[in-house]
Amino acid sequence: MKKILSVLIAVLLMCSCLLVPVSAQEDKLLQNFFNYCYEKIGEGSVSEVRITDRINWDDVTYFSATSWLAPAQEGTCEIIGEYCVHSNVTEYPYALGVYVATNDEVYSYKDAFDLGVIKSASMVTAFDGITAHKAGEDVELTHRCMDAFARYKKFTPEKDEYIECEVYGEVEGAVVFQAEITAKGNLYPTVVVSQRIGGYIFYEGRPVGPRDNPVGLYILKDSEVMPLSEAYENHKISLSGILSVLHGEKATDGIEDALREKYNLSGPALEKWPIGEDPEGYIYREQYAYFGGEGNLYNANYPDYMLVFAADGPGAPAAPVDIYGEYVIGSYSWYNHYRHGYFVYVPETKTVYTLKEAVEADIEGIENAFLHLGKQGGIRGDADKDGKITIKDATFIQKGIAGIKTPMLYYDNVVGFIVDFDADTHITVKDATAIQKLVAGIEFSRDDV
Repeated sequence: MKKILSVLIAVLLMCSCLLVPVSAQEDKLLQNFFNYCYEKIGEGSVSEVRITDRINWDDVTYFSATSWLAPAQEGTCEIIGEYCVHSNVTEYPYALGVYVATNDEVYSYKDAFDLGVIKSASMVTAFDGITAHKAGEDVELTHRCMDAFARYKKFTPEKDEYIECEVYGEVEGAVVFQAEITAKGNLYPTVVVSQRIGGYIFYEGRPVGPRDNPVGLYILKDSEVMPLSEAYENHKISLSGILSVLHGEKATDGIEDALREKYNLSGPALEKWPIGEDPEGYIYREQYAYFGGEGNLYNANYPDYMLVFAADGPGAPAAPVDIYGEYVIGSYSWYNHYRHGYFVYVPETKTVYTLKEAVEADIEGIENAFLHLGKQGGIRGDADKDGKITIKDATFIQKGIAGIKTPMLYYDNVVGFIVDFDADTHITVKDATAIQKLVAGIEFSRDDV
């Protein structure tokens, strides 16, 4: 006969409308979990159980629980569906410590998934100390990189900290991978960072690594972890090997030297972006290369000009808009040195211009730079953003005035300056008429803005 021992109720509410308050149902859940432990271990071994977090979803209760035994401090992992699930500690009697209950039955999370009781293998990550990554084709290789990276960083996980790791491939006896130490709930800046390796630039959508390795790329070779840039410099891996597993963009020589000389813009990318503090670092990316007609290039391997973005840190919140001749650019940040952060570099003369200076210098093909700013910029009157002023732009403006829905092709703070073609600070049918006159070759007047 089962002997029902006392149980300790300790429900730590999670921030979710799916969590339920302490009730008789929880008493029942505790009893069912106690019985589960009794069946797993046997009479006389179960002394106390505790439910820590609980989520109700689709008539199923997901819960985490601890037993009378303190969890082992070494982590554990388990393959569940297409995910490899990691826990910072090892619980008892089920190592992950996350369970599923339905119809008075309790299952370990893996058993519940394997038996079809639940369909999602990823819900487990809602619980503290639990993370998961796609298992991929070679889970063992991913774990080998994670373990080596943990040793390299001397990483001792806290409750919500974990290592994210993605393996890109093996080449020349080295495993190329990306890794970072992160935590649940982290907020990341939407800033593109980059690193130059052997004449190629590798980009990442946010800071992943430290100041000297912002893109977070490493190799694992002979049980040693090394930043990818350092590995290349020390001949541990060739550039062709790197490019066989990673995508890099060919860099244009001289740009950063010119930026450094003219604007004192130089240095490595972001080291960190702490919330509530001023970040440090350097942001750089090559946005667009313009190749002109035959005879305009001093060297076929180089473009006529490069559009680059460079800043010595994130911009201040602002929404500057500028009109340079027939071109418009707007931003939602204000950067030092040049408020929009964009520069034009001409390799032939090794000269850097702001966009305003490039327009004033009448650089060939400069209109393409504004077209490659996305929603940030364009040509005045080019309402449909096809790079030309045509009768279709007049029609586009007329539709907007009539309340007919049209695509949002520019930022809110830019679009008014694009379609206000007659520069009277109002969007009216006169703007469409002015475009029609231009297309027909009829002269019209425009106030300077």
